[in-house]
Amino acid sequence: MTEKIKSEWVRVAEEMVRDPSASLQEISDRTGIPKSTVWYAQKRLQEERLVEQNTFLRIDRLDDLKVGIIGGAINGDKEEVLERVANHPNVWFLVDTVGPHSFTATIVGRDNEEFQDVIETLNAYGAEGDHYGEVVGVPQFGIDEEFVRTLRE
Repeated sequence: MTEKIKSEWVRVAEEMVRDPSASLQEISDRTGIPKSTVWYAQKRLQEERLVEQNTFLRIDRLDDLKVGIIGGAINGDKEEVLERVANHPNVWFLVDTVGPHSFTATIVGRDNEEFQDVIETLNAYGAEGDHYGEVVGVPQFGIDEEFVRTLRE
């Protein structure tokens, strides 16, 4: 997009970040921007790939579910190993980290035994985790509202 982002669009984006589940009407009410303009702004922001909406399950809030991170070296063909890891049902998030043979994966399990079984399976795939730990809490996902405000400047 070569044109400057319209101030209305920035206000719509701010509301989308502040409350990702807000309806068109709610955003319109909060910003004073007509509902049809909110719809158009959202559509254009997404078409221009300036805004992308994703849904994240707050797995850190589910009862009896452990969330952990494992990281380490990759032993074998990197693409093949990462594809197998990414397709494991207990892998929630996977990062190909800096370096030719490293990764970090967020995994979930109901108890320590399941958690350990997942780690052993990933190790067998070639994702040899040499460090891991349990996630203790994630307050929110996404970009801070203050950062979005700086887009105007």
